[in-house]
Amino acid sequence: MKNIFVFIIFFFLACGCKEKFNTNIPSPSTGYLVVEGFISSGQDATTITLTRSVKLYDSVNIVPEQNAIVNIESETNQLFPLNETASGVYTSAILTLNSNEKYRLQIKTQDNKDYVSDFVAVRRTPDIDTLSWTRENGGVKIYVNTHDAQNNTRYYRWDYEETWEFHSTYYS
Repeated sequence: MKNIFVFIIFFFLACGCKEKFNTNIPSPSTGYLVVEGFISSGQDATTITLTRSVKLYDSVNIVPEQNAIVNIESETNQLFPLNETASGVYTSAILTLNSNEKYRLQIKTQDNKDYVSDFVAVRRTPDIDTLSWTRENGGVKIYVNTHDAQNNTRYYRWDYEETWEFHSTYYS
């Protein structure tokens, strides 16, 4: 009898805690334009990914924004086009941008809506001062230190390519 009473209480608690979540956030039927990436002035191409947001309860994860016209524009109206290399992914050639000018991103979507960012100065990433690592929780944490002598920029984004090399204890 005691077990049945405990089971009934557990059943009502488990069922009573589940509630459907509905948002009242208005969203256009096409979703909001999501722009991911940054303008690179160095040894890499600029890659911008354009997608559309989806409703919270939709089963579709990512909706790419295809056939857009994407350009990098300088203050002197010089244009650097980005080509669609994959669905919603736009890539430029390797750019050497003038550090005395400012640049912005221009996007014209397939439904003829125009989006432009603010003009921003070109930032040169300084050399790395130190690079170190520590082993933590079965993984590796990497530390990169650098500095900007003019103290204009305090945060940088670093990417790395993960490669592994295994050495067997015994020869085969």
